[in-house]
Parts: sequence; C-alpha cells; structure tokens
Amino acid sequence: MTRFRGRRLPSGDHVGDSIRDLLVDHLGRLWVADRLRAGSSDLGLCLFDEQEGGCISRFLVGESIVGIIETEPGHLWVVGTARTHEDAIRLDSDTGEVLARHRLPLLGTHAMQPGPGRDLWFASQFGLTRLDLEDGTRRIIPWDPGDPFGLSHNEVLSVHFDRSGTLWVGTAAGLNIHRDSRSPFRLYRGYAGNPDGLADSPVNAILETRDGMLWLGTENGLDKIDRDSGRVAHITQNPRADVNPAAINRIWSLLEDRHGMLWVGTGHAGLHRYDRSTGVFAYERGPFRAVWKDRNVSEPQEDFLGIRSLLEDRDGVIWIGSGTGLIRRDPVTGAYVSYRPDPSDEMAISDIVVNTVFEDDEGRIWIGTDNGLNRNDRSTDEFEHFVHDPSDPTTISGNVIWSIAQSSSTPGVLWVGTVGGGLNRFEPATGVFRAITTAHGLPNNTIYGVLPDEAGRLWLTTGCGLARFSPLTETTVTYQPNRARRCAEFDLMSYHKSARTGEMFVGEGNGFDSFFPDSVRGSDYIPPVVLTGVKIFDTERPGLLVSGDTLTLDPTQNYFTVSFAALDFMRSGENRYEYHLDGYDNQWRTVSGTSPAASYTNVPPGRYTFRVKGSNQDGVFNPEPALLHVEIVPSLWRTPWFRVLAATLLLAVLGARLWIWRSAKARRLAQDESDAEEVRRRLAEREEAERVRIARELHDGPIQGLYHVNHLLEALTNRPELGRIARDFDAPREAVSQLAVDLRDVCNGLRPPTLVHFGLEASLEECAARARSLQPALRPSLKFEGDASLLPERTQHVVFRGVQEALNNVVQHAGAAHAVISVSIDTEGVSVRVEDDGSGFEMPDRLVQLTRGGHWGMVGMMERAELVGGECTISSIPGSGTKVHITIPNEATESEPARTTMGRWVHRLGGGSRP
Repeated sequence: MTRFRGRRLPSGDHVGDSIRDLLVDHLGRLWVADRLRAGSSDLGLCLFDEQEGGCISRFLVGESIVGIIETEPGHLWVVGTARTHEDAIRLDSDTGEVLARHRLPLLGTHAMQPGPGRDLWFASQFGLTRLDLEDGTRRIIPWDPGDPFGLSHNEVLSVHFDRSGTLWVGTAAGLNIHRDSRSPFRLYRGYAGNPDGLADSPVNAILETRDGMLWLGTENGLDKIDRDSGRVAHITQNPRADVNPAAINRIWSLLEDRHGMLWVGTGHAGLHRYDRSTGVFAYERGPFRAVWKDRNVSEPQEDFLGIRSLLEDRDGVIWIGSGTGLIRRDPVTGAYVSYRPDPSDEMAISDIVVNTVFEDDEGRIWIGTDNGLNRNDRSTDEFEHFVHDPSDPTTISGNVIWSIAQSSSTPGVLWVGTVGGGLNRFEPATGVFRAITTAHGLPNNTIYGVLPDEAGRLWLTTGCGLARFSPLTETTVTYQPNRARRCAEFDLMSYHKSARTGEMFVGEGNGFDSFFPDSVRGSDYIPPVVLTGVKIFDTERPGLLVSGDTLTLDPTQNYFTVSFAALDFMRSGENRYEYHLDGYDNQWRTVSGTSPAASYTNVPPGRYTFRVKGSNQDGVFNPEPALLHVEIVPSLWRTPWFRVLAATLLLAVLGARLWIWRSAKARRLAQDESDAEEVRRRLAEREEAERVRIARELHDGPIQGLYHVNHLLEALTNRPELGRIARDFDAPREAVSQLAVDLRDVCNGLRPPTLVHFGLEASLEECAARARSLQPALRPSLKFEGDASLLPERTQHVVFRGVQEALNNVVQHAGAAHAVISVSIDTEGVSVRVEDDGSGFEMPDRLVQLTRGGHWGMVGMMERAELVGGECTISSIPGSGTKVHITIPNEATESEPARTTMGRWVHRLGGGSRP
C-alpha cells in the first residue's frame, strides 16, 4: 500500500488527512471524501487519479462530505454536514452538477444505503432514517425501549439491504433484521406501557363478529379491535362474590350466536353472555355454578370450570367443551345437559376434559378430548370412541386432541390435530386413521389449530411455526410469522378464520398474527449457492473454494466431506439442498439445516463432479448448481512400497492375533480374580447380615424373656405373704438384669444402633466411650472432620468396624494411656487413623501366620477395606505403639472392589505376630 499523509504529490492535487469515505464507481474511478488539513475549510469530494497520485477534480468544494454511494451509473448520492443540518445531495459524476438536494436534521450520519424502492436509508446517532426520493419526505425510526420488536439501540452504525430485500441494521446493541412491508403476515403485539394498544397478555381466543369487529380473549379480559380505525377497547367485568376476581376475566373461548349474542367462556369462572348493545355481562347459571360450590375453593387448582370450546350447531344448540365434560344448551328452554365419563357405561363420553367440539358437513358432532375422539349419536345421546392402540397403525396416533376440521379438497374426511401425534386423516366411513408427522414434512408433531382455506389447504398452528398443508399432495410449507423467533409456538385455542373475508388469525405469545391465505406466497429470491469448505478425515482443508475448483485426493483420502450454503439468511435452517456426485451417486440426495454437508467414504479412484443446488427458506431452488471436480488418484498396486506395506500389514495382523490371544488370557485371569473378590465380598456381606439377624433374634427373644423373668421375680418380691423369703429373690433378679445387660452389649456389637440411627461420628464416639469404660486408664480421643453423608452406608460400616477392632486391640493388648482416632472425609473419600502409645508388637513376615494362630481381627479389617476398594495398613514397633491407617476412595465403593492381593498385605505387614 502507498500511504498518503498530507504531503504534496509530484503532480495533480493532493489528499487530506481526514478520509471520511471511499467509493469505486461503475467505471472503476475512486472517489474520496476528505478534509485537506486540520482546521481547513477546503472541503469537498475528490476524484482520485491513481496514475497521478492525487485529485484530478474536486466537486462540492466547501461541503463536509461524510458518505458517498452510487445508486445508478453516473449518479452519486453524498451526505454533507453543516453546523445545523445535513444535506443529501444527488450529483452527476461526469459534470459535477447538483441534480437534487434534500435538507435533513443534524443526525450524525454514520452510513447511507439505497433501498429496494426510490428511497435512501441513513444510519445515525438518533436511529434509522428513511428518505423518500419521490416526494422528499423523511421518516425517522427511533429506538423505543418499550417496543420489544423495534430497534435494539438508538445509535445505528450501519445499514444494508441484501439481494432478497431484507434490511440488516447494525446498532450499538447488536444486529437487527427487518423484512419489508410486502410480508403477508400482519403482526399485532402488546407490550407494557402501551395503554392504547393490545394488552401485554397472552391471547387465548380470537373471534371476528359479523359486524367486522375483532374480539380477543386474554388473561385480563376482552379486547375489542376496530379494524378500520385501529382503536382497541379493553373490557373487563366486575367480579361476583362467589368467584375469584382474577378468574372471571381469564377468557378462554368466544362465540357469536345467530342472534348476535357474544358468549364468553372463562378459564375458571364458567360461562357468560355479553350484550354488546348495553355492555352488560350476564352469568350463565347452568352446571357451572354447582361445580364451583361443590369444590368450595377460592382459586381452582385445576381447569374444572375452564370453557375450552364453544360451538353453535345448525339447530341453534350450543355445545360447550370444558374441563368437567361436555355440556349442551337447549336453544328453546335454555336447559343444560352434562355428559361425563361413566366407568359402568361404555357408551358414555371417553374423558371428562373436552378440548374442542366440531360439527361436520353432515351435521354430526365430534368431540376432541384428552382421551381420544368421540362422535355423538343425537338419536340415542351415546358416544362412539376412537382411541389410540399402539398395536394398530390404523387407529388415531395420539389421544390428546385440540382441533378438528374438514377440507373442501377431501370431502367426507376429518382432519384431527393431536398433541404429539401429528395431524391425522380420518375417514369415518372406514374408521381408518393415517398420521401425518414430521417424517412427512410437518415442523412439529403438536397441532393446536387446523384452519381450512377456500382452496382446500389446511393451515396448522403447531409447536414450531405455522404450516400450510396440501391434503391432495400431502406437502407442507412452514412459515414463521414472527421473524424474531426461529420456532414460534402458538397458543392452544387461539386460532380463527373470518367467515366474511377468509382472513385468518393465530395467537402467539403476547399478540397475534393475521393474514390472507392467498397472499402468502413463497419468496421469489433465488439464493446463490457456494462451497464453504472441504474436510478430509475431519481435518479442514485450507484455502477458499469457488465453483469449478478441482479437489485432488490420494487413494488413502477416501473419506471427505463437502460443506455448502445457500446465501439466504432469513431462516437459513429451512433452506434445502440437493446434491449429487456424478459417477458415484445413483440419485440426487437431499439435506437441510444450518450446517449442510455431504460426506463420502470409500470412493474408488477416478474423476467425479460434485453438484449441489440450494433453495431459499420457501423451497425455491437455484437451478444453477455449484460444482466441485474431484479427482482420486489410483493406487500403484505393483510398487515396492506397496509390497512392503502388505508385508507390514501381514505382520501387524499376526501381531494383533498374538495380542488378542494374550489379552484374552489376561481377561480370563482377571475374571478369575474378580470372581474370587466377589466371593469374599458376598461372604463379608453375609457375615454382616448374619450379625444383624443374630442381634435382632437376641433382642426380640432372649433379652425380652430375661426382662419378663425379672418382672416376675420383682412381683414375687413384692408379695407380703412370702415375708423374708421374698428377699431371697434379690440376687437372682440382679443376675438376670446383668445377663440382660450383657446380651444387649452383644447385640450392640453385632449391629451398632448408634451408627444406624445417629450416624458415623456418634457411633465412633460411642466406641471410644466403650473403650474408656473397659480400660479406665485409657484416654481415647476422636477428631472427626467432614460430612459423613458423603460416604455410602457400606463404607461407613467398614470405617466403624475398623475403628471398633483397632480399639479392641488397644484395650486388650496395648496397655496404652492414649489412643487418637482421626477421621477425615471429603469428596475424594475417607481417611481413618487409629494411633496408640502402647507396647506395640513385632509384625509377622506373612499374614497367614496370624490366621494360623486364630487372630482374625487385623485380617478382618484388611478384608473389609479391600472389599470396598480401599486399603488398610498397619505399622508397629515394640515399645513405640501401633498405627492403623484405613483409606477408602469414594468412587471405588460404587464400582468393583480394588484388586489388591494378600501378598501385598503380607509385604506391608513385615514380621512378628499380634492378635
């Protein structure tokens, strides 16, 4: 690069220090917006000549230019700033003539971009500004902190329109994306602090009445929208004494009957009528009030009063789907009839929760419940059930049903939306269901709403977007009306189709979307398809790829992956791709997602051409594929290095077989050792279980009997007629009591109750106290650190038995004055030390010497430690006391015991003998 820094050039004009913008026009000429020197008023636009090394012409002298763009050949737009305003100036680049000038406020413009129409967009310190070049009007789009769908920050740093017409806006708080007004989806959103708009509340129900008004049922009452004026009226009703105030305005369903009355179903407070002429609500006193009083609660914990669906059939009967069953209202008498499941009546409705009621073209009533589909026989008032049978694929695929519809393109067929089972095609004449799921192209298997349009297509509100399903071809196109969310989930009951215009409404989050089905068309933007990289054995190949490049591979590189992308970024996860490796693939393969790639393995040597075509988010493919030529060099089978390789491979195979044989032998030996360890572990567990059993038998049998004998002797002592003879029973009573105490001590030794009921620390304190009572000259002390709950129960038993045995040895053999017990527990495991200052002993050469002498105490400690994956070491010198150290890691107690051996113990013991 050549650096110009305010120095005079050999010929031509010079360039200033402060360069604000650069532009290369359609003729390849460079335009520079600069300031000649600090504090200079010599401003303007410089046409730079590379050969001369300076400005050959200057335009707009005196203007402070901060931005330049070329909107069409020969015409430049520049932004000039003054102290009080800014100017957008259109300039003839050949003559320098000013063709148009638009005065703008002082915005602090950072960037400028032409729009898809005759407009300019400015990124500035005060938001985004659009200038209409036809009439000169401007619109400033500022940051609104209360609008979650507006700009994310007031300072806009950059602005760009891509080839699909999408506006990308870079702000000081991130990137913003906006589709132009040609989108068929109109979004209505409520947010806090906007009293004149929609409430900041989920939309549960949508209804357009015959007068064209749009009614929304929300968690906070009714919203009435005048579509012509855009005015929104919030309507709530005063609570009754027997209803929770919040429940009465939680609206779940709406219906306009043939007389113009508005029926309002609430989530927890029954059914109401709203007279639009008077603005008065009337509570419908049917089975709802009885249910409320029977429950006798102030705030229901379940949806037993939830009115989920309202339908007026061709006879004027109103059908009510609720959380307490199906309810029918007679149009003449106003009487209600309730239908609930009855285990003794197989023709009763199948479930108490009714989600939707539908009348088909023949006047039959269908009911969707939480336990299958029901058909009502009006002549008998009986119900026929259709439920899921996992063993029968012709049954409905899910029992929870939220929507039922018919399509003009499939007469006589019902379309049933399920939760988790997808969309079901049902032919009542045959009773056969067929499920349409994500495997067939649906975006999600949860279908909340099904709306048929005039063309016979079905519009589905799902757990992940709005889907248009064509029953004849069974193809699906998915839309995301809310561009800010990749996977919009719609509300359960919030969907409606206008009977007047065919416009559709679907609830989502804290608002709703409206659209005309015929106006929803796929994007016509055809994205370029590019190759983004190649991996060979999962290693990225360096360098860039362009269509038509050649990839050369040697024969060992038989696993490679080609990644690619269609440059449509609005919903890149919905872009689809078709690829084919000529000479290898028999047919085109398909893939989608945000990281599309094609992988090949074991491709024989030869020359191939990889082709990939991509689509936009609406499935419009670019017919021109991106190409990559692939050449795999053939192997030189007869070369010396190949023979060496073959011989080496043969030796490797023989070596591998030898290694396998040795490994199998080692595994058998390890298995034998593991079996032996398991036998020892099971014997130890059985020993512990036998201890518990004996302790229980002694406690529940002999000890209780001795207590009973003691009570009998005490009764004889208290009999006055025996006189002095009664005193002779005192000695037997004391002997019986002492025997009971001794047996209880034996029980405690077999099954320590303190460990079971009070934990490890308390049981060890009891051990120390018992040692002190047996040997009054001994002063045992306990230092306990950590949380015993970190240790498994089995490990705690091993620690207790180890300390118990060590203290018994101290009491019986050491003649010690002090014994220190230290226990340290952490997440790694436990470390236990028992140290005394007694006489010590001479350690044996082999552990077997202890067992031959009948001294099993130390052997038992070691075996218990080993069986939980730990280790017990004992060290002693005559005259210097004895040290016992037990370590048990936490992880070992959850897996196989550590495979230490008796030989290792003997090595640690040394020589000598001590019980």
